[in-house]
Amino acid sequence: MNSQDTKSILYKVWEEYGSPKTLVHPERILGFLENIIIATEGNLNTDYYSGGFSDNLHSVKKDGKYFYLYWKNFEEYINRGRVLEESKARKIANFGNTIYIYQVLDIKSLIFVELDYDIYIVINCRYLSKKEVMKEINKEYRINIKDIEVVELEHYIEFLFEDLNNFNHSCQLIPFPICSLLIQEKKNLLSETITQRVMHIETIKEFKSLSTNWYQELYTLVDYQDERKIKNLGNEIRTETERLLKYFILKNTHYGNRNLVKLKPIYNELLTKYSHVSLGDLTKKLADVNLDVSKDFVVILNRLSHDSGKISYKKDIEFALDNFNGILRNYF
Repeated sequence: MNSQDTKSILYKVWEEYGSPKTLVHPERILGFLENIIIATEGNLNTDYYSGGFSDNLHSVKKDGKYFYLYWKNFEEYINRGRVLEESKARKIANFGNTIYIYQVLDIKSLIFVELDYDIYIVINCRYLSKKEVMKEINKEYRINIKDIEVVELEHYIEFLFEDLNNFNHSCQLIPFPICSLLIQEKKNLLSETITQRVMHIETIKEFKSLSTNWYQELYTLVDYQDERKIKNLGNEIRTETERLLKYFILKNTHYGNRNLVKLKPIYNELLTKYSHVSLGDLTKKLADVNLDVSKDFVVILNRLSHDSGKISYKKDIEFALDNFNGILRNYF
């Protein structure tokens, strides 16, 4: 832990940005990540929600709406025009002769967790599909999709390919829309257990904040007069209920969980087809692991989200919110 006289490097950079709670604008996010890499010379750990970490942050780039966090970049070893030193050749060989190793992300926000003049940076991501990543690789490197090897690993997807310069790439994707990475300095490292807990807490905070905002909005609405706004609010609650149930699956699919065998097939489906798994599918499958979602709750959400031809009332939203918060309270 640090005192005020020994603020961490990340803390000082954070102060230069006005000590924000979050950053959401893509260019500000890019600038901040570039600055911390320069300030620390990349001497940073990036912990993954699903476990494991990278021990260096070489660089970051943004192409379109996607960010690329480079863990390893050995291009400078190759481009010096000299015979590759044995130590450097061995280092590259240790990573399967892969020149670039990086994460591709659609970053929603950076969340800053302050602790005793240290700052821990949680990266909150949007959903990014396998198909979208392959399309980006095809566009950026002019690689035929059939020449991209896709490896679906336990908690992420890896895309392996060789570019036109004959450099090997390992492009890694954690597709889920959650707080999926945490960046920290090596000086006061949090354990993997703690960083996973921090990412979980920040994800749950987001759901709780949404619920608070919905209640506040609901109080401003009037039955009949604001029917359209009531339906829009219901549609948003339905979408976030799906995301909350999916998060339950992601959080609980691990060794030691008594429902692992039942959860694993659903998890695998989310890994590759996240956006196609619907509320109805989720409630049926989760009934097998004793997560009880009220049928009346699902009926109300469907009526609020689809053209039922029926009027919607504030009491419907109140019922939906009570059930949403019940899931948060009872299962998280």
